[in-house]
Amino acid sequence: MGTLFSKHTKVSLPILLGLALSLACSRLPLGGQPIPGPATVAAGITQTFVAGQGQAVGAATPTTAPDATQPPAGAPTDSAADGGARPRLAPGQPANIVRLNMLDAATGWAVGFVPNDPSEYVLRTTDGGQTWVDVSPPVAPGTPWAATAFFLDANQAWVTLAHAEAPPLSGEPAVVWHTQDAGQNWSPSQPLNLSDAEYSAPSHLLFVDNLRGWLLTHVGAGMNHDYVMLFATGDGGQTWSRLADPLSTAPNGLPMSCGKTDLAFLDAQTGWVAGDCHGVAPGVYFHRTADGGLTWQPQVLPPPPGAANLFSLETVGCGTYSLTPLPPQTLKAAVHCQDFVSGEVTVWIYSSADAGQNWDASPLPGRDLFFLDANTVWSAAEGDVNDPNAPRHLYRSDDGGQSWADITTVNWGPQLDFIDANTGWAVARAGEELALVHSTDAGATWQLLNPTTGP
Repeated sequence: MGTLFSKHTKVSLPILLGLALSLACSRLPLGGQPIPGPATVAAGITQTFVAGQGQAVGAATPTTAPDATQPPAGAPTDSAADGGARPRLAPGQPANIVRLNMLDAATGWAVGFVPNDPSEYVLRTTDGGQTWVDVSPPVAPGTPWAATAFFLDANQAWVTLAHAEAPPLSGEPAVVWHTQDAGQNWSPSQPLNLSDAEYSAPSHLLFVDNLRGWLLTHVGAGMNHDYVMLFATGDGGQTWSRLADPLSTAPNGLPMSCGKTDLAFLDAQTGWVAGDCHGVAPGVYFHRTADGGLTWQPQVLPPPPGAANLFSLETVGCGTYSLTPLPPQTLKAAVHCQDFVSGEVTVWIYSSADAGQNWDASPLPGRDLFFLDANTVWSAAEGDVNDPNAPRHLYRSDDGGQSWADITTVNWGPQLDFIDANTGWAVARAGEELALVHSTDAGATWQLLNPTTGP
C-alpha cells in the first residue's frame, strides 16, 4: 500500500496473512499470532515425532472425518441474531490444536479445527487434552472463520472471528465475543469500527483483568509496511475504541512501517508493540506506550554485551519477538538479528524489572520463549528453514534466561504451555504436520496425544 493506507488497494487476506507470517513469526500468545490456515495444515500427523533423547513417540494415522458442517442427530446448536448459527462440532472427530492454554492438569482452552472443515473453533478440555468440546460463539454457518482468542481463567474468555479465506468486511459486523461461563453462553460486543478498512486480520487479543483489554488487527500491507489498527476496551469488551490506525495523522502514533510481531501490556497503561524491519532500517522496532495505547514512543534497547555496533549496522536486520509481561514491573523480550553478509543469526533475551526503564541482555538459544514465572523458562533452538523435520534442541533456564540447560532434542517446532515446573504441553509443528504432545518431566520426554472432539 505504499506509504499511505488506501481503501482502494486490494490485498487478499491469504497474502496479507502470509506477509504477517514472514514478518511476525513469534510465539503464539493466545490472543493469537497469525498461523497457517487450517486448510493448509495436515489433518493428521504422518511422520514420527521425536521426543526426548531421540526416542520416537509414534505417529497418528490420518483418518477420514465425517462432514463437520452437518451436525449429528440431536446435536446442540446455538441461536444467532439472524436466526441460525454454525452447528457445534460432532463428537469423535480428530481435533487439530493450533493454539493452546492449559490452566491445570485437566482443564484448558484451545483454538483448533477438524478435517474437511476450513474453520477454526474455540475448544475446551477437562481431561488434560484428550477430548475437546466445541464451545465456539454462535457465528454464521457457511463461512470459514479464523479465531483470535484470549482466555483469562476457567470460565472467562474473549474471541473475535474473521473470514479465513476472503475479505471479512462484507457480511457479519466484526465483534468481540465474551463468555463468563466456560463457553456455554456468549455475548457480542458493539461492532468494531472498521468502516475505513478493507481487510481485518486480527492477530493479538489480550486483557490485563476482566475489564481492560486490547485488540491488534492487520488491515493492509505495503513495501515493508504492516498497517494495523489497535482497539481498546475498559468495560470488559462490550465496547471498543480505536486508538491507532493507518489514517491517523496524530503525533506519537504507532508507526505503520515494519511487521508487527507481538503486543504486550503490564497494566492498563504500560504496553509495547514488537516488530521486525528485516534490515530495511538499522536498529530494532520496539515501541512503548504509557497511556494505554493512545500514544507511542520508540523504546531504545541497549546493544547486547560484546556487540556494541549490532543495532547500527546496515548489514544486520534485528527484530523484537516473544514479549512476556510479568506484572507488576517485569517484561521479557527476544531480539533476533541476522547478518545478511555472513548469514549468522544471533538471538538475545532482554529483561527489564522496572517496566522498560533499564534492560539486561543475555544470549538466547531461540526466539520462541515460554515463561512459567520470572525464573523458569523454556526455549527451542532455531529450526532449519530448508528442512522442517531437522532436529532442534530444547532448552530450559531456571535463572530467567541467564544460563541454559540442553534438555532434549526434538524434530518439531513447539508452541509450549507449562502449568508447573514439570507438566506441560506443546503444539508441535514440522512443516505442515501438526501434533499435540504432553510432558511430565519438564520437557525431557514427550508423549503424543490423539485429541478428539467430545460431546
